[in-house]
Amino acid sequence: MPFETLNQLDSQSGSFTIDYTVTQNKYIFAKLEFNDLTSDVAITSPIFIDPPQAQAKKSVDAALVIDCSGSMDWNDPDNLRIQSAKQFIDLAAEGDKIAVIGFTYDAYIFAALQEINGQEDRDNLKQAVDQVTSSGGTDIGEGILVGKEELNTDTIAEISKAIILLTDGESSYQDEHLQCTESGIRIYTVGLGDGIDTELLQRIADETRGRYYAVSNADALQSIYMELSEDISGGSQQIVYETEAMQQGDEVQYSVNVEPNTIYSRFNILWSGSDFDLTLIRPDGRILNPDSPEHDFSYVKGPTYVSYTVDWPLFGEWEYIITANEVPAEGESVQLSLNTSEISNPEVTIQAFEDGSILDAPVTVTGHAEDSDGLIEASIFLDGSIVETYELSDETEIDITYILNPNEIEDGRHSIMYWFNDSNYGSKCIEKEFIIDIQTPIADAGPDQTVTVGEIVWFDAINSQDLDHCTWNFGDGIEVEGYYSIGAFIYENPGVYPVTLTVYDPAGNSATDEVIVTVVPDIPQNPQLYKTHALTQLQSIQMDDPQVETLISLAEGYISLSLNESFWLDDVHLNQTSGYSVFVNEQMAAETLLTAINETENHELQSVLSSTLDYLIMADEMLVSTALDEVQQNPPTNMFKLMMYNIYIDRAEEEMEEASLAIENGDMDDAIDHFGQAWLMIQMAADFC
Repeated sequence: MPFETLNQLDSQSGSFTIDYTVTQNKYIFAKLEFNDLTSDVAITSPIFIDPPQAQAKKSVDAALVIDCSGSMDWNDPDNLRIQSAKQFIDLAAEGDKIAVIGFTYDAYIFAALQEINGQEDRDNLKQAVDQVTSSGGTDIGEGILVGKEELNTDTIAEISKAIILLTDGESSYQDEHLQCTESGIRIYTVGLGDGIDTELLQRIADETRGRYYAVSNADALQSIYMELSEDISGGSQQIVYETEAMQQGDEVQYSVNVEPNTIYSRFNILWSGSDFDLTLIRPDGRILNPDSPEHDFSYVKGPTYVSYTVDWPLFGEWEYIITANEVPAEGESVQLSLNTSEISNPEVTIQAFEDGSILDAPVTVTGHAEDSDGLIEASIFLDGSIVETYELSDETEIDITYILNPNEIEDGRHSIMYWFNDSNYGSKCIEKEFIIDIQTPIADAGPDQTVTVGEIVWFDAINSQDLDHCTWNFGDGIEVEGYYSIGAFIYENPGVYPVTLTVYDPAGNSATDEVIVTVVPDIPQNPQLYKTHALTQLQSIQMDDPQVETLISLAEGYISLSLNESFWLDDVHLNQTSGYSVFVNEQMAAETLLTAINETENHELQSVLSSTLDYLIMADEMLVSTALDEVQQNPPTNMFKLMMYNIYIDRAEEEMEEASLAIENGDMDDAIDHFGQAWLMIQMAADFC
């Protein structure tokens, strides 16, 4: 199936348009996916688009199987069966195929199955009907078999096929109609007169999904064949009305109502003799007559009938205007009828589990559909994607099964949908939701974080597994719930916040994970202030573990010594002779803090101690970087001094690189030692400036 993908919507309207050419008699399943850039949420919406209004009436193959036995001389003395068959041919749509067959003791093909593509084809078929006679006996089975063979010359599977069997008598019969059932051919039986085998003709119609018509005299054949033309093509007769006797020159007006979703309407009038005209007025007031310029209708007038077939008619009130042209002195009544075909959707059910069930073992799902128009296509969708498609052969009822295997579907919420399309543009889908719950959910709140007050903190649970929805408890009394794996929060006050992520799978199982967010004041970049804040953090810790408390107190002492005024010239420069002591004391503090981190299992305390080490590292890195920048601004001019200067500068930069590697490895005490060595090398270089 072709898909169109758009990366962005129209910035003003928020909409987009896709041009796509739809071929005749095809349905489209459209799927819309919306991806939020800040989450992994996808919203899907299945949309079914009807086919273009190109061919309102479906094509049919019909075999007119007409009784030519001698008894027809008194049952149909005026050969009205011939006139009715011609009427049927006139009302057939372009693209329909018709065969004409007569039978007595044997069956005769008067016209092989022929497609109607114009008036010449209709005339040829009507000439074949003129070969119908009235002599000989009756063999209904032979007529059915020859009709079946002729229809089977058309191998297009989706064409509806029907035999219209007209007979006035009884005959020996050996269930030949069952062969039609195997070929998907319906038989419509018309019993004319009083000597018919009603039970047989009813059974033939019922067992082939056709219909039986009982006609007491031939005068009713026109109306019956009018109705047959609708039955075979999927329509139905809505209104039958007979006017009072009309005199020559009279005009009668009658209103009929056309319902919405009507595929086509056939507006008819019938009479016994004489001559009448029919004009229609559409609901919008436009007049429809044989000379109208619109292209949405066909018109036919025979010796005793007029018919307009209008594709996709406007719904609402239509007006018949019947004019009597030539009638006998006693007048004549006219029968008017409205035949329509409306979009009727199949009846669809799913036989499976209750909606929202949790599946942990394979289960068989059965989609059941019924439609008198005939089902021609079915599809099964799993989470909006087609997994099975079936081309059907005009079945009126079908069951389609599908096995859902939980081991082949990932955990989460899912849906299975059956969609059926009938031969008359009707479609219907039905959906069941279910939950797969095989694995246990896993929560992953991501790494610990250190941020400043007012800074956006991004929380990412994307590595969690089997997540349907989750809650974030931000450690400050605020908890939020949602279906997003990514969240954001801003802390207004410094502190250490244990953030708890709880993930739930669709079945209600849960798992938790915790991440520590250390929120620090927005401190200016100043080595002394960094060290002071690190000392304040340690002093605010409340401990009930004597051993760890001792280590923290010892670290406080070392940091306090590193802040001795005698080591500092100002808050960013160290005394050249004694400043190295700052690094020595901090290295001792770092060793002590690393020991405390390893001694405690308190996640929150570990995060605070790690944050303290980060501040010490930031302070020392800034001290060294400031000293290096300043000494490089005034290199010596003496060649010997410049050589010695470069040696010490290179060694200082090497020590700084080693410090960076130690930080990556988590060896904070080694990193501070390398910063101290770099600072000493910079002081040696400064002696040559």
